[in-house]
Amino acid sequence: MSKPTWYLASFSSVGGSGGGRQAPHSLLAYRNGNGVFHSRVAEVPVDHDSARNTSDNIRDVLKERHGDKGGYLVLGGDHSITTGIIEAREGCHLVLFDAHSDDYGEMFNRRTLDHGNWVNEVVGKNLLSGVTWFNYRDKKFDTQACKDLVKDIPKEGKVHVSVDIDVLDPHLFNWATSFPEQGGCTVDKLLEDIASINIENLDISLDFVEYDPTKDPNNGGAYVSSLIIDELLELIDA
Repeated sequence: MSKPTWYLASFSSVGGSGGGRQAPHSLLAYRNGNGVFHSRVAEVPVDHDSARNTSDNIRDVLKERHGDKGGYLVLGGDHSITTGIIEAREGCHLVLFDAHSDDYGEMFNRRTLDHGNWVNEVVGKNLLSGVTWFNYRDKKFDTQACKDLVKDIPKEGKVHVSVDIDVLDPHLFNWATSFPEQGGCTVDKLLEDIASINIENLDISLDFVEYDPTKDPNNGGAYVSSLIIDELLELIDA
């Protein structure tokens, strides 16, 4: 199998926080500095004034290169970038590792696409066949449309796996996110649950979002992010 392409989507709808525009390049540089090199890396054009335009760019790049197939990793940036991936993979099942449901709609004055309502966006467009949400906090989706899509991970077909670093326990990892929530999981538990996905007969794409290098001066977050990325890649680079 050829090595999967990494797509860098250096967008944040909340400026330098909430994932950070520096995150994709910072993580790649961290891995390169530790002897892990990647030859298949592509930059996705971003519009720092518009999550919608950025997601359109992501969708168009992925559709042109992969059609509706998976086999790649997208590094954000904030979680709004997942919208473009789901649009490219129309009809896929979403496996979501995230402290937040991201289906807040117009809550908190969210009237345009951003990192807090992207799930609403893709569900509203009927782009998902189902959702499996790991939040480790016994939370439920806010909207009924999202609740109706909650299902187990399918045994075959298209699946997108999305990891937001804020799913980790902020008491252990206070660098993890600009939006910490009480509770969460350990790194070992997250890695275990990613590894538990049965990849046989699944066509998988990946994203990793919301790491903020400006809050990580000692690179502890970069180290754990790299572990998570490696575990994700095992799903498509077996």
